Amino acid sequence: MSAPKVILHHLNASRSDRIAWLLEELGVEYEIKAYMRLPTRQAPPELKKVAPLGKAPIVQLGDRTIFESGAIVSALLAAFPHPSLEDTPSGDTEFWAHWAEGSFMSHIQGATTVAATTQGFAAGKLGVEVSEEGGKAVLEYGKWYENVYFRSNVQAQLDLVESWLASHPTGFFSGTDKPGAGDVLMFTPLNGFTHGPRAQSGLIVGPQTRTWVERVRARPANQRAHERLHKAEEAAKAKM
Repeated sequence: MSAPKVILHHLNASRSDRIAWLLEELGVEYEIKAYMRLPTRQAPPELKKVAPLGKAPIVQLGDRTIFESGAIVSALLAAFPHPSLEDTPSGDTEFWAHWAEGSFMSHIQGATTVAATTQGFAAGKLGVEVSEEGGKAVLEYGKWYENVYFRSNVQAQLDLVESWLASHPTGFFSGTDKPGAGDVLMFTPLNGFTHGPRAQSGLIVGPQTRTWVERVRARPANQRAHERLHKAEEAAKAKM
């Protein structure tokens, strides 16, 4: 029986990087279809032709279309088991796989959304009339959300990650010497705090966390994924 065809629908500045890394670790042949964000930072409407919400990443696995990162990771690991990855999910894997999206990314996405909309909302550019006083209040709220709510919550989360890694010298969130689903799902947010848009946030990312990020980035599969995504984005830009 032949392996199902795999297509990764990738949007720039999204969470597709970890899915490409997983596909490379699994040694799976796959196609990348890249999409570029609009000037508004929204995804282009073409993605809604692939999945109803038009959000990326999306993976087509044979006749299945999967558009939730956790579900994508679970489906790929089940379809293509590989000796370089944890075979049976540990309790640690289950925890970090759920925590990555359910707790960690919820704060990051919230801050991203607030930052992206407060200026426009305060200026009355989002379809709602806003008084001058109301606009100032919205801007103050945006500052409070970023500087107080977001920073305090996410620093506590980063401290939790650091403490856990320091007490588990196996090297991965699986609690073993091989990465698992939790590692895949934790890669995007932690990479963002060390090499991405929040690397200059001033939040403290501990040495064990940085070591984990560098360990993952040094894996040949991760480097191949990065190169393939970069080439796919450049090709998509050339067509615009």
